[in-house]
Amino acid sequence: MGFVISFLAYCLGAPVYVLSVSRRDGETVFRRIVSPSTPIVFGYIHSVERTPVEDELRAAGGRFWQWEVRVRSHNAGLPSEPGSCGRFFPGEEFMVFRGGRLSFPMMRYRAGNDAVGENTLRIAGEKWLLHDLFPGELLFFKVDRMCAVEYFLSH
Repeated sequence: MGFVISFLAYCLGAPVYVLSVSRRDGETVFRRIVSPSTPIVFGYIHSVERTPVEDELRAAGGRFWQWEVRVRSHNAGLPSEPGSCGRFFPGEEFMVFRGGRLSFPMMRYRAGNDAVGENTLRIAGEKWLLHDLFPGELLFFKVDRMCAVEYFLSH
């Protein structure tokens, strides 16, 4: 019985990373637990090239870390070289720029609309059409570390 109680206490007190998305007025529109290995993928259609671009991030230590950027061309402001700590991988569907050690504690992200941007967000098999849900809105993304019980009580 002591083992079960200890295990339950551990699970409820275990630290988790929580991705939250809020509007400009502070209203939280959704929250999800993410592990450091969970890909957080922002997709959009480049405004000049009209080709898909994907930015893959990971959440760790209360920050977003750029994992890789996937593009189909090097034109119009798209990456052409990996960062000093990054690597380039040519591919059939996308060219991949991986690494670079870019990180940030919060993201301001403008959702497009059906005509411009066509922004999407994919996390662990779930997909949100940001351009349909929040057309033209400024969204704030952040990742917080909290206890599991705190997340479940506030969710």
